[in-house]
Amino acid sequence: EMKGITREISIPIAGGLDGQGNPATQAVLTIDRTDWNVIYGSRRFIHRLAGHIVNDEIQIELRILTKPV
Repeated sequence: EMKGITREISIPIAGGLDGQGNPATQAVLTIDRTDWNVIYGSRRFIHRLAGHIVNDEIQIELRILTKPV
């Protein structure tokens, strides 16, 4: 939930082993912040921003590595 707006998102996850044979998982998630009405600096909603444009897409990259204890 962001700004009182709830959206369903899917996160594609890939699993495997790292170079040492330990389990590893990674995911890349890209969202469009304007879907949650976050429009500050968005070229789509505010014109004549010159160099003050903020990208609408936010990309989050996760990499989870596990190691034996």
